[in-house]
Amino acid sequence: MPTALQVRRADTTEVTGNALAHKANGLGFRSIAERMGRPQPTVRRWLRRATGEHLQWLHRPGIERLVVVAREAFCNIRFVGNPLGDALCVLAAAAVEDRRRFGFPDPPWDLIGIYTQGRLLSSPRSG
Repeated sequence: MPTALQVRRADTTEVTGNALAHKANGLGFRSIAERMGRPQPTVRRWLRRATGEHLQWLHRPGIERLVVVAREAFCNIRFVGNPLGDALCVLAAAAVEDRRRFGFPDPPWDLIGIYTQGRLLSSPRSG
């Protein structure tokens, strides 16, 4: 599966990731749907998937990759207690470091798609 795609989703990692980033920044599903030109029920479903256990799972691949690529980058990350924002921050930091250190040409969201195995919206256990 191409890294830009998500498992069982019509939209790309970038689209769903941007919706999650908007949620982490406090926007509701209606505002996000309007900004992104997506149906409100679709965006609402996406956002409902990003809670609890899934956010803990989502955080893990970012941490694991960042430990391998640039352990020192943790000193520059400010965790703010927003589980979704914190998970996306670590994933983004890993993507930035992969691009910087190894010259990966892939867009950051594509790298995040690799780290999360195409599952920004569902962990491997939840399908």
